[in-house]
Amino acid sequence: DRIPLFTGGSRFIQEKTFKPKEIFKFGLLLLLVSMCIGLYICYLSTWTLLPIGILCIALVWMYSAPPFELMSHGLLGELAIALSWALIVIGFASLQSNSFDVAAIPIALAYGFMVANILFLNQIPDIKADKNSGKMTLAVQSAPKNLWVWYAAFPASAYALQMVSLYFGLTTSHTLLTILIAPIFIQCAIKLKNGVIGKHLMSTIIPLNILGVHLYALLLWQHCGFAANPLDVNPKAARAKRRDRASAKAHAYSPHHRNPPKPDPPRSSQGLLPSRDFAESAAPVHAGKTWKDRARSG
Repeated sequence: DRIPLFTGGSRFIQEKTFKPKEIFKFGLLLLLVSMCIGLYICYLSTWTLLPIGILCIALVWMYSAPPFELMSHGLLGELAIALSWALIVIGFASLQSNSFDVAAIPIALAYGFMVANILFLNQIPDIKADKNSGKMTLAVQSAPKNLWVWYAAFPASAYALQMVSLYFGLTTSHTLLTILIAPIFIQCAIKLKNGVIGKHLMSTIIPLNILGVHLYALLLWQHCGFAANPLDVNPKAARAKRRDRASAKAHAYSPHHRNPPKPDPPRSSQGLLPSRDFAESAAPVHAGKTWKDRARSG
């Protein structure tokens, strides 16, 4: 029942394209490169991203590696995937605002559930192979008649989280444009409920579902607004803004700023009194009077 490009994995090991040790070393290399890139981004922007990255790596490891193997624990596997992709969105939002962006959490989880939706649907053609290998995914543990229920639950949860974010004013109403994509998920759920689950049906639903999730993500990204300041949308502008603030703060605490030099007053034609323009603009006020008022009253 494997559908090439979508299910069954790359089959590099099964077809002996690579040895298991080579795949393991390549995976470690990718992980190391990712960590280096992540640390460099933290150095350029904010170290708030560091714990987010560490948690992402931990979830990726826990999903497939013992002793956790969350992929074999039903719904926990999908939740781990949803949280992993949600952390990526939270990381990008925090990168824009230079601090941990709590406002992005509901929208990030909505996106994460959509990605988990792809994972769940792609597991259905692999039910027999996963069961034989002891990989007890959510699709394996579910009855065939309930597969469409689990499938519909993921996009429904995503849209519910969008409503929560909108209700609390954490995002703009323009994100509701993603509802335009909902008919795609409804159609997939109806086909999954009424059709005969097999290679022919799944080869139609899976590409349609992937298209729907990508369109959902594009609309969500296009109309999401987490940052309160437009400058925070651009990391370069945000860094320039921080430099300007630091420069202004340093200037405010400098001795030259606290005791600025006083300009020499211009002298009149007799060389004795300050000129009229200077006196009116720069002369100190004493008891509510200028030096000219005090001279008249004296």
